[in-house]
This record gives sequence, structure tokens and C-alpha cells, in this order.
Amino acid sequence: MVDKWVREGRVYEHGSEGQYWSDVHPAFRALCYRRIFDSNSGVTCWNTIAQHFSNSNAVKVYLLVAGIGTVCEQESINDMVECMPSTISVKTYPTGYHSLHGSVMEEFLCDLQEIIEDANSPHPQGKL
Repeated sequence: MVDKWVREGRVYEHGSEGQYWSDVHPAFRALCYRRIFDSNSGVTCWNTIAQHFSNSNAVKVYLLVAGIGTVCEQESINDMVECMPSTISVKTYPTGYHSLHGSVMEEFLCDLQEIIEDANSPHPQGKL
């Protein structure tokens, strides 16, 4: 398994004495995949949120999706929108990868500013 992590760049050589380093602990990553990505927990949680807020203008949901290497499949995004059509705003960053704040910083910060301003508005629009 460690060889696979090295090939994928999750674990890499660091230092002059053959030490290895991982930005995210591989065991933690594996646990996340088992408990979150390879489960229905996201669907269950999303549906619970939708039940509480789907007909409410009190809460706006902003789904920001990376265009490169995302774990969000389009079918899942469509399902999320279907659960909360009047509450959710979806924006995909075609050149963004997982860390949007680092990969498309300027666009992300502009959108974040818009979200903050919208949240402070007496009549939030909830659209990017």
C-alpha cells in the first residue's frame, strides 16, 4: 500500500537521509474514504439538511465544485440541487482543483466576498 501512496504522490521522500513525509496521514485518508466516500453518509446528511431547509429562504447553500480531480460526480450534484432547488447555488471552477482557495484564488476570493455580502444583505439572493 505504501508503494501505491508513493506512486500517487501522497507520500514522498523528504530530507537527505531517506525519510518520507505525508501531508495527510495515509491511514486518516483511508479512514475518510471508508467512512465518507465509500458510504451513504453524504446522502444521508444532505437529505437531512434538505428536509429542514428546502422551502426556506433563511439559509442559502453554496456548492463550490473543483473542475479538476473532484470527488463530486455530476449526477450527485444534480441530486443535491434537486433536494434544494430554491436554496442552493452551484459554481464549478473548471481550472480549480481540490483546494479552490489555492488553485483559483482570485476567483474564489471574489466569490467568497459575494457570498459574505449576500449573507449580510436583508434580501439575500444566494446566487454567484
